[in-house]
Amino acid sequence: MTTYEPYAKIAEEIKDLDIAMLYLNAGVTGYGPLEIMEPKEIQDIVTVNSLHPIYLGKALLSQIKSRKARSAIVLTSSGAAVRPLAGLLPYCSSKVFASYFARALHWELKDCADVLAWEPGETST
Repeated sequence: MTTYEPYAKIAEEIKDLDIAMLYLNAGVTGYGPLEIMEPKEIQDIVTVNSLHPIYLGKALLSQIKSRKARSAIVLTSSGAAVRPLAGLLPYCSSKVFASYFARALHWELKDCADVLAWEPGETST
């Protein structure tokens, strides 16, 4: 999903849920030098890793902010956000975005939610 509207629709469908914890967990990667990567592959990586968490997070903010108790938001980033790797440029860059998004959102929601970026190392999925 490359536009905000589908996420707003999801938020509307679950508007009555009490969201105590929100996990924004998305990630795809591609391998190879940037020069030979197809533009569509780059777009897909950035869309899933960057747009998905920011759009879904934005869509659910009002529910999180309206809770009487604190919420928690966890964004899955990557160790590649702090250690850039050749051949993974779009992936590393998009995970830096996820980490910084979490850090900035932490300050915006400091009175109602705890927000953190989880930056795991290599995983087998």
